[in-house]
Amino acid sequence: MSSESDISKYAGLLNDTHFNQLNFPGNIKTYQFNKNDLQYEGIICTNNNAILKHYVFCPLKFSLVAKILQFPIYRRQINEERLKAKIKEVKILRELSHCINVIDFYGYALCGTKVWIFMEHMEAS
Repeated sequence: MSSESDISKYAGLLNDTHFNQLNFPGNIKTYQFNKNDLQYEGIICTNNNAILKHYVFCPLKFSLVAKILQFPIYRRQINEERLKAKIKEVKILRELSHCINVIDFYGYALCGTKVWIFMEHMEAS
């Protein structure tokens, strides 16, 4: 599998100035992603492709959900095309999050070999 230094080169594939940045409703400040700013609250659910975890963003004491996806791996290498497709989905979510009945999107980050998507925490069955 790719090393941590190899992972950092994939940030260049994103071509996105919003990468590793978090924005919250009612707050004009943009926060740089830092895993240490997150207080883990628990697992919401898991499946084969992702895990949803509840966190509190400590600087604002703001509840959020992180959907954590493993980088797509093919033959022990990161599949760049599938990674680009995941990032495209994230960008679409960012554009749609301002629509009514669409969950709020706060940002996304690459952390280790995972894509973290930050979104609104909602109570639901």
